[in-house]
Amino acid sequence: MPDDDDSSSAKAYLTGNLIYTESVTKTYYITVVVEKVLYTGKTRYQRAGVVVTPDLGKVLLLDGITQLSVSDEYIYHDNLVHPIMLSHPNPRKVLIIGGGDGGTLREVLKYKSVEKATMVELDPGVVDICKKYLPEVNAGAFDDPRTNLIFDDGRKYIETTDEKYDIVLIDLTDPVGQAAKLFTKEFYMSVKNVLNEGGGMATQSESAFFYKNIFATIRKTIATVFKHVSSTLAFMPSYGMLWAFTVASDYFNPAEISIDVIKARYERNKLQTRYYHPKMHQAMFILPKDLEEFLEKNDLPISTDEKPVSIET
Repeated sequence: MPDDDDSSSAKAYLTGNLIYTESVTKTYYITVVVEKVLYTGKTRYQRAGVVVTPDLGKVLLLDGITQLSVSDEYIYHDNLVHPIMLSHPNPRKVLIIGGGDGGTLREVLKYKSVEKATMVELDPGVVDICKKYLPEVNAGAFDDPRTNLIFDDGRKYIETTDEKYDIVLIDLTDPVGQAAKLFTKEFYMSVKNVLNEGGGMATQSESAFFYKNIFATIRKTIATVFKHVSSTLAFMPSYGMLWAFTVASDYFNPAEISIDVIKARYERNKLQTRYYHPKMHQAMFILPKDLEEFLEKNDLPISTDEKPVSIET
């Protein structure tokens, strides 16, 4: 949230509206009118806020950055969860790294095949805030008996657990500071080590427009670890940009699975989704020409623990 003496606050005073201004890049900003502040404070790890806006409804902000809005969070969560989950014939054990709002967990638990969903979140404060102020996002997922909620560092858990999973979903914040170590080759190798035979992973992979180099680096890094790598794109109104998601496996390529197979799995689980549906499954993995050409021609280095990819702040 802006400080009292900055220009955005001055504008808010003159117009009679409370607003917040968020930087998408160093030179591109989004300004949002706020109707009501539901919460503002600090957890152990970060500043947090929940506000009500006219166009986006309730919005969760962490360190001044929009994490989700109730109006469009389903676009993000459908893209992260369903393409990979439906590409696996029978996902029973799922690991979620991050995802403190509970939206990813909610979508995972829609699958009848899922017997256990382990969610590893660093910040218990975020979970508490979302339970209280954004209960419609988790929709009771935290209380599902199949949920195993662990508060720990995601990388530490991946590197030390003896558990094996059919699907790993990585729902993290941007690669900034220590979080950048969750977008490296070494991290993705650790993810691969906890996958069962036939398994796969999916991760949010930043904006494919404003942060094209970051997206390409993440995808290229994952491709050094997994045989099959593909990506989907979706415009996120609350982020103000095109967002990318990357899916990887040694055993299947979601873009090559037939619509009939996807439809059968969708119907078998009696899924109810708002953005995703089987008819669009294969088309989701078709990237725009300019992006395909960029991915083919770029000579970006991969992200490693020694030199992790990072967004400059």
